[in-house]
Amino acid sequence: MALENLLLPGETVKYQSPGRVRLGSQKYQLITTGKRLILYRRQGIFFKTEEFKADGIPEIQAISYKEEGALSRMGTLKIKAQGRYTTYTGRAATMKTLYDELQQYSIHAKD
Repeated sequence: MALENLLLPGETVKYQSPGRVRLGSQKYQLITTGKRLILYRRQGIFFKTEEFKADGIPEIQAISYKEEGALSRMGTLKIKAQGRYTTYTGRAATMKTLYDELQQYSIHAKD
């Protein structure tokens, strides 16, 4: 399925992770728009399955970011939305860029 099929009318991609981001034990392609944070995963060789998850960006209440590791820098992004925390992990550069992208929406959401 093409990325365009995931988008709502008037929605455009602001950021798409260059690599996979881990949520729990699964790895996803992460996409942000001005309205949503979308997780997309496709798996299988012969019988392909696709999975989508989306959270509204306006519901973000808090964001925190942490880096760990000496040689292989990993970033952890923790997002609080609607009273629940979700933790994403991935390469530090990817997670820092995502943090910067989402930070601007969380600031505007509070104004």
